[in-house]
Order: sequence, then structure tokens, then C-alpha cells
Amino acid sequence: MNSIIKRLINWKVCLLFSGLFLLYLFLILPNESSKSDLITGGLASPDTEFFYTSDYLQDLVSSYSPEAREYYVVSKVRFDILWPLVYGIWLTSSIGLLIKGIKKTGSFGEKAIINWLPLLPLVAVGFDFLENITVSIVMLTHPDVSWVILNAAPVLTTLKWFTLGGSMVIAMVLLGYFIFRMLKSRLVT
Repeated sequence: MNSIIKRLINWKVCLLFSGLFLLYLFLILPNESSKSDLITGGLASPDTEFFYTSDYLQDLVSSYSPEAREYYVVSKVRFDILWPLVYGIWLTSSIGLLIKGIKKTGSFGEKAIINWLPLLPLVAVGFDFLENITVSIVMLTHPDVSWVILNAAPVLTTLKWFTLGGSMVIAMVLLGYFIFRMLKSRLVT
């Protein structure tokens, strides 16, 4: 595994990004959502949908005022560059630390595929960035949107949610397995 990724897998990084994750979750995201609702009139945001079609995106963007479309793009630059990095590094570090802890119990070998699981959240971050770029291009070029961009955005959104959701499930399963192994080792001794 890449040495940069290995540096992310330690308690200091995990604790720092856990704090940042909670800050975003409870303060920054609700604030951004309130601002967005005011400017868009409560219209949906494509990046919060799990699945949508290019026709839905085109209709949604048509519903946005020019000011709302501009706000959407500015918010992606101002806000949605840091948020994916926060959740991505938090999940990468958490999954990596759980794998390290499980490995100490002798459960997995060095060449096991599980060693690559900390990379999945970073794949989600990549899809999130690509989604932000494509949806922003749709917003900026409306109504003369490129067919390729218009059709790529929904695919990237769905891939983001699958990889992010998969990362969360992996973290929960690993946490459960880690707790199980810890309890089992305490009961045996």
C-alpha cells in the first residue's frame, strides 16, 4: 500500500478527522443546507440523490434560477472540496486502524485483500470530486449542456454513493468483528 495512505492510518489522524467529521456533520452541513434551501427555494440538490437520470438533472437545473445555479457552483468550490477529504480521510484512517487491530489477533495475513479496503473511501472521494465537476458544468452551461457531461453526472453520483456506502458498511463490519475478537480473546484468557 502507498506510503501516503499508510501515514493516514494512525490514531492522531483518526482522532483529528473524527473531530472534523463531527464538526461537519453537526454544524457545517446543516448550515450549508439551510443556505442552499433559501437560495434554491428548497429544490433538491443532485449530489444528495442516490440515483437520478440525465432527464431529471436537466429538469432540476431548469428549475433553478440563474442565482441558484451560480450558488450551487460556488458552494461546490467553497465547501465541497474539503468535505469529501474529511470523510475520505476519516474513513480511510478508521478502516486502516481496524484492520491493524484485527491483524494483531492473527486473523488476516499480509497479502489478504482486506489490506486494500482503506483505499475504497478515497475512491468515493474521487467520484465525489468528479460528480461535483460534472454537475457544476451542467449548472454553468445550462441550457446548452454537453450530452456526455449530462449523462456522466448521474453515473458518478451513483458510484459515489455505492463506494461511500460500501466504505461505511465495511467500517461497521470491521468494528463489529474487532469488538467480537476482543471479547472472545478476553473470555478465553
